[in-house]
Amino acid sequence: MIEQTKQIISQDERTRKLKEILSSLSSGESVLVTGLAGSVRALAFGSIAEELSKQILLVVADEEEAQKHRDDFNLTVGAQCVRLFGGSKLHSSSDESAVSSVEDVETLRALIDESASIVITHATALYSRIPNPTSLKQQVLKIETGREYDFKQLQAQLAEFSFEKQQFVQSVGDYSVRGGILDVFPFVGENPVRIEFFGDTVESIREFDALSQRSIKELAAASIVPDLLKSSHPSPFGRGDGGEGGVGQEEPHSTLLDFLRSNAIIVLDEPELLKKALDESPSSEQQLRWEEMLELFAMFPQVHLSAIARNAQKTIDFGSTSQPSINGSIKVLRSHLAELQSKDFTIFITCDTDSEQERLKDLLADLEPIAEEEEHEQHIPEHHLDVSRIEFSLESLHEGFILPDAKLA
Repeated sequence: MIEQTKQIISQDERTRKLKEILSSLSSGESVLVTGLAGSVRALAFGSIAEELSKQILLVVADEEEAQKHRDDFNLTVGAQCVRLFGGSKLHSSSDESAVSSVEDVETLRALIDESASIVITHATALYSRIPNPTSLKQQVLKIETGREYDFKQLQAQLAEFSFEKQQFVQSVGDYSVRGGILDVFPFVGENPVRIEFFGDTVESIREFDALSQRSIKELAAASIVPDLLKSSHPSPFGRGDGGEGGVGQEEPHSTLLDFLRSNAIIVLDEPELLKKALDESPSSEQQLRWEEMLELFAMFPQVHLSAIARNAQKTIDFGSTSQPSINGSIKVLRSHLAELQSKDFTIFITCDTDSEQERLKDLLADLEPIAEEEEHEQHIPEHHLDVSRIEFSLESLHEGFILPDAKLA
């Protein structure tokens, strides 16, 4: 279903026009896009990111919206290309010992590695200052088999990077030592790694399951990523052995924009709402003002999303609308779908489970009259509904939409 809808939207005239504009849009220039309702955004910009090979940063008003867009982009372009920066530690606690969101750390690492093509964040997370990319890159310990490392110094380095020594590693941020075996659970990666030493030489590195202790796979090298949002970590291996950086020192702070590729496009969802969200957030010395952010935005081409058309030199209206509310009425849903079919729309319906999908098919195919949900229910025009023409899928997007010109719903 996702691939079919992506293809339809990718070939839509408005999408092609937007790709043409973005391929030549200069830094500081912007294009206004209206009529991108519901999850059609993830389909449209997922197609743009893939075809133009450009990185996209989408900024929405709050974290809940950011998570919804993350889920939709995971479906449209694949989770390996999508990252969410929620800034949870930066805004939920002033306790320096608090552990940052693992997802935020993974996002920063993916941006440093240039492996993230779609990044989603929200207003207050974007506007906060974070350590700069160079200093964060220096905080990663790279361990390779066959190389020598000072075993005691490595343990000291882990402690300085805020890893906690435990009897057994159970969660991110733990490490343990048994003889010449060092177990570490980095902040990036699903599983801990086991590093076996003979003296100061690394004999083997394995990824393993923290519960069963069973090996998952052997590795030639491992990158031990600490909590990158902890302030002022020293650089790894004071003499430079095995680390990716040099001498540790206090570095100036940056924003998420400093981690973007040079060809990135910034997509601002309702800029006025973003400004309002920033103005209403708790003030902090680590937070930038809206005027400062506008100066940073000017370093990139921009797309401004709006529900209302405004005066702009470059404007594209996709004309999509959100699905109407059916208030739990199968009769209203059936009539709505039948009306779309009468206009030759291609219809997709997503469900969470197989049983839900089968139940909905049965209800829509039921030819018996449906009891009135309300005593004075408004008359609904009758159209014949052919359920066999509807595409059902378990690839569930967050919000439905209607794209009239593409005849897609």
